[in-house]
Amino acid sequence: MKKHTVTLASLTGFIRDSIKEIYPGPEANQLAYLIVNHLLSYSKIDIHLKADERVSEDIFQQTREIVNQLIENKPIQYILGQTEFYGIKLSLNSHVLIPRQETEELVEWVIKDHINNQPAVLDIGTGSGCIAIALAKKLSGSAVHSVDISGQAIDLASENARQNQVNIRFAVYDILGNKPFPFDLKYSIIVSNPPYVTLSEKKFMKKNVTGYEPHLALYVNDHDPLVFYRKIAAFGLEHLAPGGCLYLEVNERFGEEVVKLFKDNGYQYVIIKKDINGKDRMVKATIR
Repeated sequence: MKKHTVTLASLTGFIRDSIKEIYPGPEANQLAYLIVNHLLSYSKIDIHLKADERVSEDIFQQTREIVNQLIENKPIQYILGQTEFYGIKLSLNSHVLIPRQETEELVEWVIKDHINNQPAVLDIGTGSGCIAIALAKKLSGSAVHSVDISGQAIDLASENARQNQVNIRFAVYDILGNKPFPFDLKYSIIVSNPPYVTLSEKKFMKKNVTGYEPHLALYVNDHDPLVFYRKIAAFGLEHLAPGGCLYLEVNERFGEEVVKLFKDNGYQYVIIKKDINGKDRMVKATIR
């Protein structure tokens, strides 16, 4: 492409052609849209209607830089520094996981159960703050607290809460550690998407995950894959209000084991729920 000869149609074609070996057709099309939308704020309809519009050399150079990073398997969310979760726009960086559809389903479950309430909510391992912010927006009037072992994650989550105009209290806290919990409140809901991918599963994962997403938020040792659930179970017995609920995302391989763990710890009404792909992905546990 020569200078001043790039149309919007040829720009999107350049993106798709450059990444088609890594990202199949539909995914390449979606990435092309995300890039153009990020750089020009054009919708999919705009891209179609303005196909013959010329784009600047600067826009083309920015596009090429983004494409080069995609070819290196860097996730588009980290490249653009943003993502969307449950209809909410979030800033993103490599200190936190990229929010996923399964976590949206977990949030949807919590909201459906409590839409008419104003519960006290704790999000353990908040990362980008996606769960806490979605719940704060949808369960208006709720008291929402969030903790994470990473101070960098807390900084990002706090900024995302500010950008989305929700009031959430954040603190650095290690659920596996021994330090006192920073908040003095009994919660109606504790929700968490803790690390649950075993190290032996790493070799089956895509390079854009293993090469860029924070290992601290992803992996657990094979010899103790339920370490976080065991700690959260004990934590919930101390910090949940009577009738309170835990909502957890789980590794599909260990769904039934997580259910047994919570039942053995005295929780009632322990339910496992499948995600949209039919995988055991979510568990709810209630105390008296």
